[in-house]
Amino acid sequence: PPWDSGLIKGVQLEGATGWVPADKDLRNAKLIGANLVGCNLEGVNLSGGDLSSANLQNANLMNANLSNVNLRDAKLEGARLPFYSGLMEGVQLAGATGLMPADKDLRNAKLRGLNLAGSDLEGVNLSGGD
Repeated sequence: PPWDSGLIKGVQLEGATGWVPADKDLRNAKLIGANLVGCNLEGVNLSGGDLSSANLQNANLMNANLSNVNLRDAKLEGARLPFYSGLMEGVQLAGATGLMPADKDLRNAKLRGLNLAGSDLEGVNLSGGD
């Protein structure tokens, strides 16, 4: 499949449904600059992928495996991220916007191994987190 070949750089999938492979395996996918606004990526394995500069606003990434994914400069406003599942280890988030939920409540979140350089954590509740 072309997911890891770089052949789909900048793909526009805003609001797309049904485009994810049946096995939900997009390991090492290069979706640099992809427009994934509102896409349902729940449970998709994106580990090792590059989604730098992607627009993931309002996307559902719950239970998605984001281990070692590059989300540098990604737009994450309104995105549902798997903060509590432990599936975000090694994620690069430098320059990403909209990372924190609106209520700034990340109690008990599993953030070990995340690169949060440059992230605005002012007022975020991280109590009980890992």
